Amino acid sequence: MGQDAIAAGEYSSAVVAFRKAAYLRPQDPLAQLHLGLALEAIGDERSARRAFAAARSRLLDEAPDRAVDGIEGYSAAELLRFLESRT
Repeated sequence: MGQDAIAAGEYSSAVVAFRKAAYLRPQDPLAQLHLGLALEAIGDERSARRAFAAARSRLLDEAPDRAVDGIEGYSAAELLRFLESRT
């Protein structure tokens, strides 16, 4: 749902969808990552940084050398570097 909203350029709807996902899956770093990206798209940098920090925190709980489900081909270490550049 959030990805569809992003693709359609409906960033406010994407924020709502990703906030729900982050609430329903609080330990999922990708839910926070997508929320951060949607928040960036609407210009809410402060909230985006908080979402990226939450994603980073959740990702650190996982093995940093494993592949991240849902982000094909990227390792957790690569995703951590991305998140660190955003916080």
